[in-house]
Order: sequence, then structure tokens, then C-alpha cells
Amino acid sequence: LVNVTSISWQQVLKCNIFGGLFSKYKCLLSKHGVLMKKLMKGIHTNRPKEAQSMMIRRHFMDLTHSFLFPLEQYVANTMPLQKDISPWKDAPRLREFDKEEFLKFVENADLPSRTGIKGDWISLYRLFCNTKTFTYWLKQRQTEVNTRLRMLHLEALAGATVDCTLQSKIEVEVVDFILKLRDALNFAESHRELVNEELLCRVNDHYRKALQYKMFISQTLSIGMTLWRKKVFQSAAVMVRRCYCKKLGPIDEECEEVKAWRGQLTDAEQERLKVAIYEYNLYKYADATLPSNLNVSHLRKLLLMDTKTLRLKYLTYLGKKEKRHVREEEKKREKIELGKQIKEKIQAERANAKHITYALGHNFIMRRIIDTTMNKIDDARLIFASMFAPKIVFDMGFLSELSPIETDLTWIQLREAYYVNRNHHTPFAVHLTDCNFHHPSWSESQRYFMGGLPTYMLDMDSENFTKLYDPRQLVYLSPDARKMLDSVEPDKVYIIGAMVDKPNKTNCTLGKAKQFNIAAAKLPIDKYVKWECGSKSLTLNQVLSILLEVNSNGGDWAAAFLKHVPKRKLVAKDTRVSKLIRQQNREREEYMLSLHQ
Repeated sequence: LVNVTSISWQQVLKCNIFGGLFSKYKCLLSKHGVLMKKLMKGIHTNRPKEAQSMMIRRHFMDLTHSFLFPLEQYVANTMPLQKDISPWKDAPRLREFDKEEFLKFVENADLPSRTGIKGDWISLYRLFCNTKTFTYWLKQRQTEVNTRLRMLHLEALAGATVDCTLQSKIEVEVVDFILKLRDALNFAESHRELVNEELLCRVNDHYRKALQYKMFISQTLSIGMTLWRKKVFQSAAVMVRRCYCKKLGPIDEECEEVKAWRGQLTDAEQERLKVAIYEYNLYKYADATLPSNLNVSHLRKLLLMDTKTLRLKYLTYLGKKEKRHVREEEKKREKIELGKQIKEKIQAERANAKHITYALGHNFIMRRIIDTTMNKIDDARLIFASMFAPKIVFDMGFLSELSPIETDLTWIQLREAYYVNRNHHTPFAVHLTDCNFHHPSWSESQRYFMGGLPTYMLDMDSENFTKLYDPRQLVYLSPDARKMLDSVEPDKVYIIGAMVDKPNKTNCTLGKAKQFNIAAAKLPIDKYVKWECGSKSLTLNQVLSILLEVNSNGGDWAAAFLKHVPKRKLVAKDTRVSKLIRQQNREREEYMLSLHQ
């Protein structure tokens, strides 16, 4: 026997024994009282043990399904859309699991509530994400989803129109397509139970055609590059000299406008123009992608450029615009032809029909609203916005510092921004400040704003924004700022730099804000969007669209970014192909510049 008189109270407490099961873990969920009552009632009523076990099993099955439902939903949201799966892109993969992003997703979504159990579900998910069970489940789920995505990509490859599409691809893209087909065939061989024979035969057929086309263009390019490097320069130089011996201008059929403009130039400008014309003719015969003709506006901009590299880049830009315009015109003609066919078909069906036609232009209950009426409604909204809506200022002070290409792109984006604001149901009051109306770049607005800027619902001023508004209300939007914009406040005036962000234009807008001692902020992109590739500098119309969306939807930045940020910046980019294309462009530029030493 133990001598109890020699044991202290602390020792007595340590020796006490209590019945039951104990755990050092904290209970995160409350007890399910309804289940316990049902089980106790079953014991009192002598319910069979099998029925009791079935109730417990059903309870834990529902609890498991409710617990896994947010995980399944989050994994489904990380999958790419089926419409984004293209045979000319890499096979899509499931995005990596982000625990913090998932916990935010659970907070915003409905918590597991099928079983009616309340508790700290967020902490439970946080603990579960660190267990081996979750790692095994996630690995199995990712494997299943990635296999499904590979199957969808295989079907897209099998359904691709190879014969017509390959002819419009460059050699690098053809090689990349062959690698995708080879990878798809390897996947099909390792998953024979999932791939049918017809699908496999079509992919094999595409692979054979792509290889044949690759051999053909390789032989053609090898012969063409040899002739190009040896003979093009000589023939182009001889042809250009022959043109100058005949005293021809930069264009074979020079219009009267160009002739009149050339007669107004000074001797120094004539010499610079002569060099630009020589380069244009030389490059045009060496590269078919350059523009077929130049007008006065193009020649005037070429005179402002000091280096041949800038002139070559500008000519390349004009060539791309011309080719894009030709493609758009071709698409318009095809669309018109298709519309005529559909119209003839509908007219034939209506002619044979014996009942009254109910359609636009015939018997219709709705009244047609003409474009003039819609324009008046939009202008009325802008007039109301100019008095009561928040202010958006476009700082036009950068316009005089931009290159001709950047000037064109800036005016295009300003035009898009104007119509985005005009068509929105809650537009901003747009104000252009620091306008230098006498600068040559300002005359370019006539090409993009029909009838000139004064005919549009815009406020324009040559004064600086600090003289027009209270500096305490001004917020300069800059991608280089440290502070993030939390919301669009109605009493603030937001300034957007009217410029195209290029690598050599970093910190310009932030420097402008510090120069005038006003607040600077950036859009909260990193907080709401997972950026994959490309610069985080958005175009002027995209920034304005995001601000309009946030102002109208009550501050939902995530929805605004997903709606207006280009999808290509939210998808992982194939850097291998991009590097090859950039290298090819650099080699082309170096060769073209070497023609004129």
C-alpha cells in the first residue's frame, strides 16, 4: 500500500485517472447535436447496429463531400477555358495550387454547409493543406485534370486545318507545330486506352504533312537566302542608282501633293529627304514587307528622324499597317459576300412562306432606333458627366517627346478611350491638359478624330493640371508608383499620362507626379490578378475601361481586371518561340541596315 500521508496534493492530482479519449489538438468544428440525438434515440429504441453504422457512415460521407467541394471548385477555376485551347499553342496545364489564394476563395464563397456544422472552417482548411493526405489528393487530381487537358489538346490538333494554315506560318512556327505534334503522339502512345484509332491516324497524318512542308520551306529558304544575300543588294543598288539617274522621286508615280510639298523644302531638308528616299527604295527592293507607297505625312515624319535605325523601324511599322489594312479589307469583302448569300437565302424563304413575316424591316413590335438618336443619347450622357461625374485628366505634355510611331499609337488609344467612355452608362468627365496646339504631332489628331477634336465632347486646355485643379485632389496614375489605388473616389481627379509606355519611357509619369508634388498611385494589379507575361503597363483605353468598371460595380477590381486586361497577359507564354521570333527580327534589321553603310 502507498503511504498517502506522505503525498502532496500536486502528486495526488497527477495520479488521478479519468476515463475517456483525450487529444492535444484544438477542436475547430462544433459538435453535431442532431446526429448525437438520432444515435441516442436509436439506442433507446433498439435500432439495429447496421442502421446506426449506416447513419454514421452517411454523416461522414456528407461531411467529406462538403469539405472537398470548395477544393474541387477551386481546382476547376484554375483550369483554362476550352475555347483557349489551340493546336498552335502548347498543351494547357493546370495552374499551380496557391494556398493563400484558395483561402481567399473560400472566404468569398459559401462555406461547406450541407451538414449544418459550424466552426472555424478556414483554420481547418489551412491545417489540411499541410497534410500528406492533401498532397496525395492534389497530385491525383492534377494528374487527372492535366490528362483531360492533354486529350482536349490532342483533339484540337486532330481537328486543325493543316493544309491551309501552314502556308501562312513562318518556319519557326512550323517547327514548333511539329514539336507539338510529336509530343502529342508520345502522349497518345502512353495512353492508348484513352485515344481511339481515328484520332491517332489524323494526328499522324498532320505530322507527316507538317514534316513535308518543313522540308519544302527549308529548301526554298536556303536557296532564297543565298540569292538574297548575294544578289539583292547589287540589284537593289543598281535599280536605285538608275532611278536617281532618271531623277525619279521616292514613289514611281509621285502625286501632285508630294511634288508641291517637296518644292517647299529648304536645301538641308532636301538633302535629308534624298537620304531617306534612297534608304526607302533600297529597303523596298530587299524586303517585300515595307509599304508600297509613301505620302506627304510619311515623308514629313521621316525628315524628323536622325538615324537610319529609326527610319527603318518606322518603314517596317508602315508596312505592317498596310498589310493589316489589306487583310481587313479582304475580310470585309468576304463578310459582304457572305451577307449577300444569307440575305438571298432569307429572301427566298420569305418569298415561299405563306404567313406574315415577323422580323426587322417587316412586321415588328419594336421601334427602330436610328444611329443619330443613339449619338444624341450618348452626347447627353457626356454633358451630364461633365457637370457631375468624377474627372479624368489626360496629360498631353508627353506628346511632343514621342516618336512618330508612338504618336500614332497614342492618338489611336485616345480615340478608343473616348468612345469607351462615351458608350459607358456612367461616363467620366474627360479633360485634356498641357495641350500644345502648335506642335506638329497635334495635327495628327485630324486623322483619328473625324472633323477635329473641337467637335467632340472633350475639354481641352493648354494650362497645366495643377493650375486647373486643387493639387490635393490630384492623383497621378503611374505603373511605377509604390502606393496602390484602393478605390475610385468621386472627389479625386485622376491623371493618366497620354503616352505609349515603352522600355525607354520608364518612371516618366512618376517623375511628373514628383515634379508637381502630387500623389501617385498604381492600379492594384498584383493584388487581384496573377500576371503571367508581358509588361504591366496597360493602354490608355484599357486603364479608362478598368476605372469605369470599378466606378460602376462598387469597387470590384478583380472583375474589372478579368474583363479588360488582355487574356494573353494572364496566360503563360511560350518563351522559346518568342525568342526565336525576336532573333529573326533582329537578324532582319541588322541585314537591312548593312545594305546602307
